[in-house]
Amino acid sequence: MLRYEPHRGRVEGRSTRFGDPYAHVSRELRAMVAELLHAMALPPGGRVLDYGCADQPYRSLVPGGCEYVGADLPGNPLASLHLAPDGSVPVPDGSFDAVISTQVLEHVDHPARYLTECRRLLVPGGKLLLSTHGLMIWHADPVDRWRWTGEGLRHLVQQAGFRVAEFRGLLGLAATGLQLFQLATASRLPKSVGRAYTGMMQRVITWVDARSPSSSRTDNALVLALLAVKPVASRIEQVVAAFAAAYPTASFLQIGANDGEQRDPLRAEILGREWSGVLIEPVPFVFERLRRNYAGIQRVRLLNLAVADHDGHVPLYHLAESDDPSLPRWYDALGSLRREVVARHREFIPDIEDRLVTTDVPCVTPSTLVDRYELGKVDVVQIDTEGFDYEILRRLPFDRLDPSLVIYEHHHLTDSDRDAARQLLEHHGFELFDESLDTVALRVDRVTVPVVEAWRRLSRGGEA
Repeated sequence: MLRYEPHRGRVEGRSTRFGDPYAHVSRELRAMVAELLHAMALPPGGRVLDYGCADQPYRSLVPGGCEYVGADLPGNPLASLHLAPDGSVPVPDGSFDAVISTQVLEHVDHPARYLTECRRLLVPGGKLLLSTHGLMIWHADPVDRWRWTGEGLRHLVQQAGFRVAEFRGLLGLAATGLQLFQLATASRLPKSVGRAYTGMMQRVITWVDARSPSSSRTDNALVLALLAVKPVASRIEQVVAAFAAAYPTASFLQIGANDGEQRDPLRAEILGREWSGVLIEPVPFVFERLRRNYAGIQRVRLLNLAVADHDGHVPLYHLAESDDPSLPRWYDALGSLRREVVARHREFIPDIEDRLVTTDVPCVTPSTLVDRYELGKVDVVQIDTEGFDYEILRRLPFDRLDPSLVIYEHHHLTDSDRDAARQLLEHHGFELFDESLDTVALRVDRVTVPVVEAWRRLSRGGEA
């Protein structure tokens, strides 16, 4: 595991005296952190985690009355918490009201996992203040792995389950170009003139940056920063979180995984825990995104096929891939074995018939799926197949999979199929409740007491 090393070339916490090569961006970054901390509106007594605190350059900016906690790699004497070998913080879920992460994300091995850990550490409604590198030069501290565009960083943070409330860039393109030019040329000058050259360049950069519109920094900037909020979880997400806390190495089967992001109640636990399992998505272009979103995670197996009532091939009805901004964000989730389920969304997509395509995809029955891919017992089954959920549920080999938690979408089911699905699960010993488009079912007789207690509160409409 990496150990802490003192600052080497970071932009935060530096001197802003004449001649410092990062004087302007260091001043701007500190001012921006102060503004975003103020915008957090932290409650008196709120707990703030500085995740990757280094020498704690912004500790003095945390509002009085809040508890500041620094976490860093082993070896940092200023950190009150030392990170585990996997980079996680050894505290319970929801331990903090805010997380600060300044110029850390570019150094971690797995940014998505780091952000998922940030989300785990926060209470529902908690806030993340994040800054990281955009067009910055490479600097090892002790490693330096990543750079982002504004769009890329927003996507990454949203993918981790946050809502981005504010987004800013420090140094527009012109000022960034001058900053990079200064860094590239200053080292070639004699020491006798290097400090004066750097000082004058910083003054020019400050002048140019002051005349750059803030809109020019939205996607391309030297440093990117944002304020994000952990949404208050739905009741189903809270059930999953309680289950995951009790079973951090659970196994799962997800049928209709989409891209692993949209309306996915399992993703946070798959990334943040040691969950392992199978994700199935039949729409080819959506499956490619699913594969990218889980790249490098060996605990999951991805299958590009449909689960149906027979083995072989089946026509899949879905919308063609498009970058048309008029389409709702969820347009690519409309993939079904039933054409009428897709077509009925014309209220939201008036030209849906023109966009609807048919793709012949391989398919297996639930029993064949279990046999062919040698699935044993799974703890969690989640199904979201746009109207085919009951057909899968009634063919699911419960005696072999033996799940304790089942989630499925009831929204597109007929009334008779919806009733039949509930009766089927009740027959297998599950208790159920509905929320929005979905139904969640739990075998309360086989889970831990904390999970049962959370279930009782949530099924009555309360909070876990």
